[in-house]
Amino acid sequence: MNITINIFQTTKEKINPEIIKKIIHRYLADKKTRDIITLDVLITGKDKIRYLNKKYRKIDQATDVLSFPVVSPAHEKLEIYNLGSLVVCPEIVRKNAQIHQTSVETELEKVIIHSLDHLWNQA
Repeated sequence: MNITINIFQTTKEKINPEIIKKIIHRYLADKKTRDIITLDVLITGKDKIRYLNKKYRKIDQATDVLSFPVVSPAHEKLEIYNLGSLVVCPEIVRKNAQIHQTSVETELEKVIIHSLDHLWNQA
């Protein structure tokens, strides 16, 4: 299995990309996957994730994570599958970690796995 994870950070509050990659690789290790898997991750601030949440879900508030699946029959023939995109807001993840009295890394893992479940179920 070959997994390509593209991580883009557009916020001052950074997340270590290796932590995100580790979570995603661990998740996909248990799945029957195609030869090549791609996934994009955008780490962004509250304003951008609020904008995306309002535009695509009609909810006018910031959230911790959004998932956007990509479905394309051409990928099946090429044995390449783009799971889609995750959008993560570290500020909200950090806030939710405090609320749930857990570490930021644990909270991040929870929201990424939740989003990956959404993307995987679209496959």
